[in-house]
Amino acid sequence: LIEIHLRTHQSTVYHSMRDKYRSAIYYFSTLQKKKANTILENFQKEFEGQLITRILKFNKFRISRAEIRNYYRKDPNRPFCINYIHPKLQMLKNRFSRHLK
Repeated sequence: LIEIHLRTHQSTVYHSMRDKYRSAIYYFSTLQKKKANTILENFQKEFEGQLITRILKFNKFRISRAEIRNYYRKDPNRPFCINYIHPKLQMLKNRFSRHLK
């Protein structure tokens, strides 16, 4: 799951929306934190830039605003879906098809 997370967003780019939409992995235990750190260190060599994904302790889940929940399912033909989500889904199918049922 961490690899999918890293490969489906700009995991090495600090862009204007990064303060609002951070790249993070959340952990519940010290062991999970250590494993996440090791995984990120191992994936770093596959990326040209420095990974900016943070590893944070889980505190509280907040549900998304109603208007953006299920954004893709509500209308997959929106320009954002066509330009950003479709290519990511295709990449995931190509790269991880062995995991699909």
